[in-house]
Amino acid sequence: MKKIAIIANKRSFAEHIKNDIEAYFHKYASFRVYTTAEAAAKERFEEDAVVLSSWVTFDRVKEKLTSRNILEVVSFTLSLDNIEKMNEIKGVKRAFLVNYDYRVCMQVITQLYELGYDGIDFVPYYGDESALDPSITVAITPNEAQLAPPGVTLYDIGERPIEPSCILRLANKLGINGIFDSEEAEAARKKVALPQWGLDNLLTENYNSRNNIKAIIEYIEDGILICNNEGESYLGNEKAKELLKIDVIDGLNLKGYVPAADLSDDTLRKKTTIVTVDGKKLVFTVTAIISREGKNGNLVVIKNFEEAEERQHRLRNKVSGEKHEAHYTFADMKGESQAIRDVIGLARRMAKSSSSIMILGESGTGKEILAQSIHNESSRRNYNFVALNCAAIPENLLESELFGYEEGAFTGARKGGKIGYFELAHKGTIFLDEIGEMPIALQGKLLRVIEEKKVAKIGSSRLIDVDVRIIAATNKNMKELVAEGRFREDLYYRLNVLPIKLPNLNQRGRDTLILFDNFRENLGSVWRCSQKTETLLLEHKWQGNIREVRNVVEYLDNLGKAVIEPEDLPEDFLEGKAVPQRIENTQMKKKTNVCAETGDENQPADTGCGTIDWNEFQQFLMKEGVTIQLHRYVLEALLYFRQQQQNAGRMQVKAWLDEELGLNYTETEVRNSLHKLAAHGYIRTLKGRGGSAILPAGRKLLEWIKGFIGE
Repeated sequence: MKKIAIIANKRSFAEHIKNDIEAYFHKYASFRVYTTAEAAAKERFEEDAVVLSSWVTFDRVKEKLTSRNILEVVSFTLSLDNIEKMNEIKGVKRAFLVNYDYRVCMQVITQLYELGYDGIDFVPYYGDESALDPSITVAITPNEAQLAPPGVTLYDIGERPIEPSCILRLANKLGINGIFDSEEAEAARKKVALPQWGLDNLLTENYNSRNNIKAIIEYIEDGILICNNEGESYLGNEKAKELLKIDVIDGLNLKGYVPAADLSDDTLRKKTTIVTVDGKKLVFTVTAIISREGKNGNLVVIKNFEEAEERQHRLRNKVSGEKHEAHYTFADMKGESQAIRDVIGLARRMAKSSSSIMILGESGTGKEILAQSIHNESSRRNYNFVALNCAAIPENLLESELFGYEEGAFTGARKGGKIGYFELAHKGTIFLDEIGEMPIALQGKLLRVIEEKKVAKIGSSRLIDVDVRIIAATNKNMKELVAEGRFREDLYYRLNVLPIKLPNLNQRGRDTLILFDNFRENLGSVWRCSQKTETLLLEHKWQGNIREVRNVVEYLDNLGKAVIEPEDLPEDFLEGKAVPQRIENTQMKKKTNVCAETGDENQPADTGCGTIDWNEFQQFLMKEGVTIQLHRYVLEALLYFRQQQQNAGRMQVKAWLDEELGLNYTETEVRNSLHKLAAHGYIRTLKGRGGSAILPAGRKLLEWIKGFIGE
């Protein structure tokens, strides 16, 4: 009779581990339970095996172990009995996963996704109140209910049982055979959700236990076959029968599916082959079964290629933590003009193809809405739509965003690396906006990805297959860029396979009023425009196109009037027209020397004082009206840091908005705001890690924004 010591921080947890192991080992071993403190007080362990709850526990007791002690650190999975509680959760998109630390939270989340519960976006929660998202009202926990945040609906999926592969490892180390043969062991095994990642070890380490294997492999969601060196199968599960369209496994010759050399080669350890069966692509992975005597056959795992791709698609999204969805369809492209109807008709036909599309059009004409509509009309609509603005991301970061990077690839690289946008867009669509702004050095790498359909992360030599439909967009004259040597001619022709030219708003006639009314209705407003106002709207040269219409509507919505008259329109509508001016505040209209007003001697000396008047502010408001509050908060943050005599990077600005104002803007939103404020001359952004600093014109802009919104 073997002796087994079990150690955990809490006695109750150690007892749980003992009960799990005892169901399998009760005929072969006796047990002694220790808390970590009790174990640390011992001189040495006399037991044959020492079972630890975690590697953290090992650090506390490692000096007490001797060479005669067999060591095993347990690994856990989920209980099939308790996991049924997950089916009670309906209509929940996001939920906390509660446990005692981040590592265990992520382990449980991964296991839930592997078991198919991937419709919920799980957020790790381990008692950190600063990370508490008040919008999440549901929590799931494996027997750690005391750690759940207050006020949530809690689903407890119970204590996690030990993985069968862990039981098997311990039995092999102790020289015990038939560990799964008893009724108690069978009952315990049936309660366990067997993880896929332990399958190879479980089967290859226990080659002689045929009955144990047969009982276990039925839990696996992929097809499983076990064959001898001649390729004749003698064991398998129901999933294998389903995928291969067969009734009998015993005696099936696998040489009809995979090369005979792969099955008989004594040196081969693992090989993957794609085979078409009944019109479906199946992935066969052959793994050698090795015992002390040598190779004793092969384990064959069969996956449905499309199901595997879908699973990878979901897991990529979970790992990245971002949602990449196309929300717009052709129904969202409002207008009745022949110009826009022709574009929609052409785009619908192009959506059926997988060829690259180049959308040409002025700024604000709706290029991304058109790109999303094409994606949602295509066969790729169930996969990601990944959008990237080539002009909004600094040149030194653009490559890592597109292609991803490995951990340690460069200074500041995220731990664990990063998935690139091309990999995230696999089977879907990647939208490259402002493609004309892509650095020339990066264009060659993009061309290589398009031609080879493979991408390599920064810091890695491994090539990853990508099947991506590219939609590019630009407001530049691409032929001029090619002629000037600023854009590669070969890349241009690879992207410009299916060109679409979006008309500007001035070419669409009364579509202006249709769009105007649509934006007004989306705001839930009931005001209307007078006939004279509508005439001015139709006569106006919409340089900002649809984006300008949206900003004007939001501007007018804040006036609180029932009928909009010509004098209510922004000033640039009224230039050269005999109508009363709405703005009478001459103090705001006059040109102002900002430096003289602020008297700030600490402003950057190389920027100049700069001036800003009311007309300039109105133009900025027309272009950025939708995000004017964000710009206001970013300016306030930079003003705060300036008063502390320091510049601030986007992460510092975001942290200040989170902590001081309780706002929840994303890093991308903050970055875009800094980019636009710098482009208009309101802030200065230094190269590298120099951060951004507010300029005198930015201070005046902040004053006028606050005055405009009534603060």
